[in-house]
Amino acid sequence: MKFIILSLFALFAIFLGPAAYSQTETFSEISSGQEAPLRLSEPDGAIIADLESYIPEYMREEDIPGVAVALIRGGKIVWTGGFGVVNTITAKPVIPETLFEVASNSKAVTAYIALRLVDQGKLSLDDPLNVYLPEPWLPPSEYRDAITLRHVLYHTSGLGAGLTLSRDNLFAPGDGYYYSGVAFMYLQEVIGQVTGQSLENLARGMVFAPLGMSSSSFINYKEITPRTAGGHIHALVPALLFAVPYMVSLIIVGLLGLMIQRILTGRWQPTRWMVIVVCAVAYVLSLLPVLILLGRIGWLEFVWQIALCGLVLTIAFALAFLLGRIIIFRLSPGSRGKRITLTIV
Repeated sequence: MKFIILSLFALFAIFLGPAAYSQTETFSEISSGQEAPLRLSEPDGAIIADLESYIPEYMREEDIPGVAVALIRGGKIVWTGGFGVVNTITAKPVIPETLFEVASNSKAVTAYIALRLVDQGKLSLDDPLNVYLPEPWLPPSEYRDAITLRHVLYHTSGLGAGLTLSRDNLFAPGDGYYYSGVAFMYLQEVIGQVTGQSLENLARGMVFAPLGMSSSSFINYKEITPRTAGGHIHALVPALLFAVPYMVSLIIVGLLGLMIQRILTGRWQPTRWMVIVVCAVAYVLSLLPVLILLGRIGWLEFVWQIALCGLVLTIAFALAFLLGRIIIFRLSPGSRGKRITLTIV
């Protein structure tokens, strides 16, 4: 499971302090490797002006498509701003109300909930987590009964990162550090068992509602989806993820199509409709392994990008084949002086 929390703002907290720094120093010093100045004595307007100048420049340098920012001073939000775009295709601008996925920041929320349950006596930091479950969540191993909540929170459980969803231990609990998403999946199962509630409901009651986080959630509800920013990846990534299984599917489906055509018509020459059908079937078959892979690693939000890239590649391949077929016919010696037409067979 991939933890998801949609937050109202990507908080950009500026902590300001002693007047020992010159008021002429700006955020440009951050990019030069110097420590950011503390500017508590400066008015809000000066800080906001620096942010409005620095953030777009930093976004260009780091190739960041969009960001929402909140300036917090004295525990209060004094300014919010949106920069860049929500989606590079639609170019919809980011506004302060745009929701962003903050991914593994959800681990901090989960850890807080777990520690609250420790305070309530429902969990222990040092008892094996396995004792809270009616059936073991982890496979049999010498380490299954040794993993504790403390190990999970310290990322010393020995469980993996979660890309393959393997529940096997990489090392003995407590013997090393390894950032683990699987360990927090394990903890989620335990929390649900001891409380009888989902992590989403617990987070709403313990964290989101008390802090006024009305647009935060572990679940991407349809009511807030229109305000969410899309995931940004280079187009080459979804294209490659689709192209490899597509070429394999295309070869297999194409050969089967030719064999079927040979049996039915006695000809090996592919027709226009055969090419279209083969490309379409290969497209559908190629999406299946991609969906399985993305589901296992928790990247289902990128499915539509890969499907779109795949559709473009499929159409381009079909057109290239059909155009190449026309060119070959026109250039062949036997076709000179004849009118070449492609008929639907």
